[in-house]
Amino acid sequence: MAKFHCVHRQPILPQTSTSLTFVRSLMTDGPSMRLLHFLRKLRKLLQVALAPTGGLQYVTRYRIVPCTAAKEDFKLLTSSLAKYKKIQAIRLGPVTNDKSLTTFIKALQETNWKLIKIEEGLSYTSNLLENFELFRKTLAAKKIKKINYYERKLKKDYDTFIQHYKLDSTVDWENVIDDLITIEHSSWVSKTGEPRFIGDKNRNFWLSVLSSEKTASLFNVWIIYANKKPISFCFTFRIDNELHILANSYDEDFSSYSTGSILYRDVFIYAHENPIISKVNIGRGNSGYKSTWRAEPSDVIVDWIAFPPTISGRCFYFLTKLKRALRK
Repeated sequence: MAKFHCVHRQPILPQTSTSLTFVRSLMTDGPSMRLLHFLRKLRKLLQVALAPTGGLQYVTRYRIVPCTAAKEDFKLLTSSLAKYKKIQAIRLGPVTNDKSLTTFIKALQETNWKLIKIEEGLSYTSNLLENFELFRKTLAAKKIKKINYYERKLKKDYDTFIQHYKLDSTVDWENVIDDLITIEHSSWVSKTGEPRFIGDKNRNFWLSVLSSEKTASLFNVWIIYANKKPISFCFTFRIDNELHILANSYDEDFSSYSTGSILYRDVFIYAHENPIISKVNIGRGNSGYKSTWRAEPSDVIVDWIAFPPTISGRCFYFLTKLKRALRK
């Protein structure tokens, strides 16, 4: 039977050997984050804790119980969690629904926990073919030709090269992260979006993630340099047979060169050449652009907030329900 530990203001995790022990969500927009901001305000007011599960984002968050766990494991976990009186809410997400999550949610309901479910939207996935040449022929007419044209134009105007950073090459991850920060500072993200790398917290987080060789081996980063200046990037993470595009951005001064499409082309070429990868997950939003890369809706991304069967847990739950009702 699995054993679990629960530490105040720390992730609630199975005791596993995995190195993905980071607590941060890359998905920092949408209704769940508005709810979480409210919960954090309540936490400060009521001196209680909102405990997140671990992981980088929905694709890498821990399963609360391994998929192979027995029903007794779920009972053990729910009863164990209820003993920690200071924890008034547990965030299970953002995640995609799977068997272990469904079973755990059912176990929580059977032990009188209250739950709020928030659907964040759909993620889009492109299934790969036997090779990139076959894949290319299924895309819109002349799509790759247009991308190649923009790349030639960029190389004509600037001294340009694309660098692919991965663990099996000599990588100074600190310099790579700094290049990503440089690009974000020159992009729309720094003005109206949610930066992934700008700021000491972001930078230190990613450096700690990449300091583990086991974790770093799952990341791939593509950066375009023009006259030695980083101008565009695509940042990916592989889990099992699926390559996830976690972030991409570009310098607004180079918006006319379609640098994002140039990098997507290289990502798909790499994915087709890697025997482990069978699909590329492009994430949420802009379904029109994603469909040009054969991406289709794949998973519903959900956030679950669970409230324990205690007096304070019930108060926290009803206050949260009231807040959500007032927002509608």
